[in-house]
Amino acid sequence: MTIRLLNHASILITHKGLRLVCDPWLEGTAYAQSIGLLAPSIIDYEEFSTVQYIWFSGEQEDRFSLTTLQKIPLKYRENITILHYANFDKKLIIKCQEIGFLNCIALKSENWLQLSDDFSIRSEAFGEGAWACFTTHQMSVLHIANTSIRNNKKGKKILQKIGGEPEWLLTQSNLKSYIHHFQKTKENLEKKANESIEIFKEQLELFEPKIVIPISDFKWFCHIENNYLNQYLNPISQFLDIVNQETYGRTALLFPNDELEEGIIPKTEQALKNWTNIKQEALKIIQNQPIDITLLQKQITVFNKQFSIKSLFFIRKKFQKTRIYISDYNKSYIIHLQKGLLESLYQKNECDVILSSEVLLYCLEFSDGIERLSQYGRICATERKRAYKFYNLFKIRFLYLRNQPLTMRILLQILTNKFITT
Repeated sequence: MTIRLLNHASILITHKGLRLVCDPWLEGTAYAQSIGLLAPSIIDYEEFSTVQYIWFSGEQEDRFSLTTLQKIPLKYRENITILHYANFDKKLIIKCQEIGFLNCIALKSENWLQLSDDFSIRSEAFGEGAWACFTTHQMSVLHIANTSIRNNKKGKKILQKIGGEPEWLLTQSNLKSYIHHFQKTKENLEKKANESIEIFKEQLELFEPKIVIPISDFKWFCHIENNYLNQYLNPISQFLDIVNQETYGRTALLFPNDELEEGIIPKTEQALKNWTNIKQEALKIIQNQPIDITLLQKQITVFNKQFSIKSLFFIRKKFQKTRIYISDYNKSYIIHLQKGLLESLYQKNECDVILSSEVLLYCLEFSDGIERLSQYGRICATERKRAYKFYNLFKIRFLYLRNQPLTMRILLQILTNKFITT
């Protein structure tokens, strides 16, 4: 088996003629231009002529990139089978079929799928992402880079399901947990970075792989609103040191286009040098023009219809209106569930959240926008106790659109003005 890093979380697995790509995000930015690739990809899309499978670990834009998928020539898309764990609304599968991927398989929990005589895959949801195990007669590779699996009962169950310790472990090590918009303090951000290290150590203790392959740590916060977050990312070299100190095996650090081959001792020195030589201050920081107010009004009308049709009366009443300050307009507004977007006279510090028009539009257009742009530092709360109203307004719609029930725990969180974290 051979693994080649394409970029970030995207890898190409090759085994006896079988070629499978994971999470192809090869160019462009993600989440309203909040994150970008730290290094350019080195790939010709003609290579997809021999790819048989694409597996996705989630629906996030840095895993499921429509920009990348649409660059694959249509004649090749028709012959590639999409693999994805069976999720709530199958929107990923639907989108793939819309752009020409004719064969899509929703992987079911508890089942192994044999892709060739000597290659099988098992994938299950974990949190908001999924893990996958790829096995041959000789070895197994565990991909957990879109999860926060820890050394606990849930983690041990996964170890049992895959049949023991994997030879290779693909994982990430930076800021897995949310950086909510009310936590923009140095102490909280440092805490999140340290949590990532602890999760990384627990994964090594649990799975005890022979080779650890860091992926998904090769992005950067590229917007002027969130560029400050880069200073809190853990350096790649730190994780190489952890693996070496704890004697968990070897680390195979890869740079785009580098390969790791079964039976070959990995070398990391040149890859580390390549990543270290990238100077973030030389990369372009994005700053966009304001979105037209009429477009925001239109999308809020659509949003209000979705919310009003789905939600219970007492929930609609509780979230009847929320105050926002649109930073690139330098004005405050009210999102009113019946009247739309109304200009207001509230001061900046009296509003629930501060955000740009681009961020507001993204949250209105995409059901998971509030989660991602909170995570990527694009939403700022004036006070934590106020921010819940804006956050939960969008989160409730997300749950309804995903056909997830409002459990008693969620309803209690709504009534007690707490953030929904499920």
